[in-house]
Amino acid sequence: MDNVAVLSLLALAPILTIGVLLVGFRWPAIWAMPVGYVIIGVFVWQLSFASIAASTVQGLIIALTILYIVFGASLFQFTTAANIGLVGSAAVVVAAQAVGGAAGNMITVHNVVAASATCGLLGKEGALIRKTIIPMTYYVLLAGSITYIWIYGFGFNLGTIVLLALIGVLVALGVVGNRQTKPASAST
Repeated sequence: MDNVAVLSLLALAPILTIGVLLVGFRWPAIWAMPVGYVIIGVFVWQLSFASIAASTVQGLIIALTILYIVFGASLFQFTTAANIGLVGSAAVVVAAQAVGGAAGNMITVHNVVAASATCGLLGKEGALIRKTIIPMTYYVLLAGSITYIWIYGFGFNLGTIVLLALIGVLVALGVVGNRQTKPASAST
């Protein structure tokens, strides 16, 4: 077994131990997680309790920082929407932000690399991003136009125009796809 496999198994050890404690022994997570990390940290990785405590505090600080960034951004979006006069639609703006974040995840490099590695497409990440950017663009335009219509109402506005254009493109693609898949009739 090579060095990478050994390191991978060592990294998986706390998760497996906690899984055994949670599922096999039916321990509550509040007990299984600390006990699992201490057992693996002290007995397998041979860490001191001070190192385990320092790593735990560092992980807590990182988690709190991420929470602060995420919820701070949502609060910022909500406050900005309310300040520009979208008082009744501020929650819609925050929801649209979440949709935009999900759309961006479709072409985020680390997600594409993980998907490529999982599917055996290593080295083809660029092709995967090029193929994924088309549905992502459709998704963003559709969500944006629906959000715009939700806020400003259905009428002659940008949201309605984009939505109708997207529907037109889908209908055109459906018609073209139908013509290409129909077998040619044999002429006699």
